Amino acid sequence: LRDLDVLKSAFVGHYQPILPPKEQDLLKKVLQVLEHRREKAFAKVEKLLKSDKFLNFKADFASWLDNPTYQPIGKLDIATVLPDLLLPQASRFLLHEGWLIGVNLEENQKVREFSSQEIDDLLEKEGLLLHDLRKEAKRSRYNMELFTQFYSDKYQEYLEDIKTLQSILGEMQDCCVLSDFLSQIFPNCLAKEMPTLLEIFQNIRHQKWQEWQPLQKKFLDADTRKSLHETILQPIFWQNSVELETNPES
Repeated sequence: LRDLDVLKSAFVGHYQPILPPKEQDLLKKVLQVLEHRREKAFAKVEKLLKSDKFLNFKADFASWLDNPTYQPIGKLDIATVLPDLLLPQASRFLLHEGWLIGVNLEENQKVREFSSQEIDDLLEKEGLLLHDLRKEAKRSRYNMELFTQFYSDKYQEYLEDIKTLQSILGEMQDCCVLSDFLSQIFPNCLAKEMPTLLEIFQNIRHQKWQEWQPLQKKFLDADTRKSLHETILQPIFWQNSVELETNPES
């Protein structure tokens, strides 16, 4: 249901106003299909929210919140475990294969410039891998956002980079999803019926690729990766503890 709402919002809010009249009329047909699918999805959601399964889940969750129980490790001080909570996800993020798209490993991981056609070919071939990297960035962002109060500005800078990466890759993926949805409705003549919209999608992908490459280069850099790990290993409360030990009067 949410996915359909996102599609509708994108078509109506971003693209319909800037299309020529003929393509706007065709988009109305697309929106009719969307609304029909949304009605079916909404009915399923409504049924689920009224079901015993969901009502029991709500009751059990409320009961747990009234008297929460944790695993034994939950009793450890946050200062003891915080880096261990964050570093595994940071490693999964940095080791994702999506970082290597378009990279020549034989030339010291050099990130090169690509022509428009080469970008289209890469996204056609590796688009799903970039989408998966976006999901890994999303997990990393959510993990890191939970603990910003324990870290310095450097930590926040890395978090902002990850949020930017998620946004860039998300906009690339959105163009692919919108295009695929249109292809379902116009399976044999999409390029002929809606050339302006397809060109807009292509331009957005090219622009976002240019925005993605500096971040790709940054996170492939050994110094950046080392710095991110070192930042996670040094929460502020540890630094404050050291200052108090060396200068008790403070």
